[in-house]
Amino acid sequence: MKVPGKKVLFLTLKKEFYDQIKNGEKTSEFREYKKHWIQKLLNEDGSSKTYDLILFQNGYQTNAPQMLVEFKRVKINKERINWFKSEKYFEIELGKVILIT
Repeated sequence: MKVPGKKVLFLTLKKEFYDQIKNGEKTSEFREYKKHWIQKLLNEDGSSKTYDLILFQNGYQTNAPQMLVEFKRVKINKERINWFKSEKYFEIELGKVILIT
């Protein structure tokens, strides 16, 4: 899904997390502090990139459900949480759900 004139971050999610965001239960998405996510979420000077929207997709199928959500900001957290091996991770704060397809 293209959104003319908007900078969109594309993220794929498992159904459980997709549904939680869709229902308003989950207000942040998390990613490990790894090279792939550093390149996607940080500028070369180390500042956070900004996006207008996040396009979430439930899985990898071509007809997978999608939703557009407002992007608020990216934070780097340093407190360790159980599901990440690294000590730092990204927290992507979410706004309103704009569109569900």
